[in-house]
Amino acid sequence: MKLILILVSSFVLSHSMAQNSNKEMTSIKVNSDFEVFVDLNAISFFPRNSKIPANTATIELKSESTSSLKELGLSAFEDKAQYFYVNGTDKVLKIESLYRLRLMYQAQTKN
Repeated sequence: MKLILILVSSFVLSHSMAQNSNKEMTSIKVNSDFEVFVDLNAISFFPRNSKIPANTATIELKSESTSSLKELGLSAFEDKAQYFYVNGTDKVLKIESLYRLRLMYQAQTKN
């Protein structure tokens, strides 16, 4: 009887550990996918005459085709968007907040 109890207990324990391992791997993949999503979807450009905050900084772009946060060397803030005048152009660069990016990512992954 003790042997059966030990076998059942070890089976339950190993099954539980395997589930936790799968959850961790899924979490790592989702985090990695989200990081790629943020890098590719966080920035946008719009005309300078649009309404933007008064204390907007100016940024110098290495290339007009900048399309990711990694290329800019910047990161998104959790709760607010960031705006930058693009030096030498009539454009404003916007970095979307992580909060809004999460909402966009969740909406995309539901479909």
